[in-house]
Amino acid sequence: KIESGTTLPIMDVYGARKDKIGDYEILCVSADANIPGQSKVISIEDMTVRELATDPMWEPWAIWFIPSRRYIHADDGLWEAYRPSGPWVRNRELPSLFKTSIDGQGLNDIVVCGAFMLLAHWNGAHWRTFFPRNASSGFVGVCIRDDLIVAVGGVGNRAMVLIGRR
Repeated sequence: KIESGTTLPIMDVYGARKDKIGDYEILCVSADANIPGQSKVISIEDMTVRELATDPMWEPWAIWFIPSRRYIHADDGLWEAYRPSGPWVRNRELPSLFKTSIDGQGLNDIVVCGAFMLLAHWNGAHWRTFFPRNASSGFVGVCIRDDLIVAVGGVGNRAMVLIGRR
C-alpha cells in the first residue's frame, strides 16, 4: 500500500518502462470535477510518492507518455512536454472539448476521447477526429491495442461501447 498524499480521487494512472533494466515511471492524475483548480500529477518511484509542480492554468484529467521522450496530458485541451515537469505546450489541432482519456501504442499511434463523443487518433502526422451520431453525451475511457480501439461512455442513462478496427 502506498499513500498518495491527496484526498482527491485518482482519475488516471499510467506507467511505462523507462530503461532496459526494468525501472518504471508511474504518473497518476488526481482531480475532482466539483473542485476546480485542484488537479494534481503524482509521481511514484521506488515506493516514494511526490507531487509534481503543475501550472495552475491547466487541470490534468488523463495522462500518457513514453518516458524521457513525450508526455501528454488531457483536459479541455491536449498538452505535450518532453519531461513531466514541462514546459507544457497546448496542441491546437483538436477541438476545445474536454478530454477524459488518452492511450497510445507509440508516438505515432495515440487515441483521445472526451465530451460530445469526441474520439481522435494521431497517426504521427495529423489528428483525425470522429464524432459518432447522438453526440449529446461523451466517452469516459479509451484503449488502443494492436488494430483495435475501444471507447466507453454513455448517452443519457445508457452505456455505450464503440469498437473501431483498422
